[in-house]
Amino acid sequence: MTDLSFQPASLRKSPSDAPCSCGICQRIELTRQGKNPFFVRELETGYVVIGDFQRFPGYSLFLYKEHATELYAPAFRPSPEELERMKKRLNEELEKLLQA
Repeated sequence: MTDLSFQPASLRKSPSDAPCSCGICQRIELTRQGKNPFFVRELETGYVVIGDFQRFPGYSLFLYKEHATELYAPAFRPSPEELERMKKRLNEELEKLLQA
């Protein structure tokens, strides 16, 4: 099995730190490699993916390109305006996808 571990350089304390191997980082790496079957669209700061399980039709997720393992990590601080812009664009993309 291929090791898909990945941790953004911005979150490493030193070059010797082990890369993150969480499910989100693995999914981000699959998306970067073009191997994520649930990929919908790439946006400036992340990826839109359809949820693996569709309890609610159209359930989707936004994965930041730089996954932060802590809520207050610097990579996780977009401005409120940026969040609103991304949310609007995500809604537009999902509407297009669901109408297809």
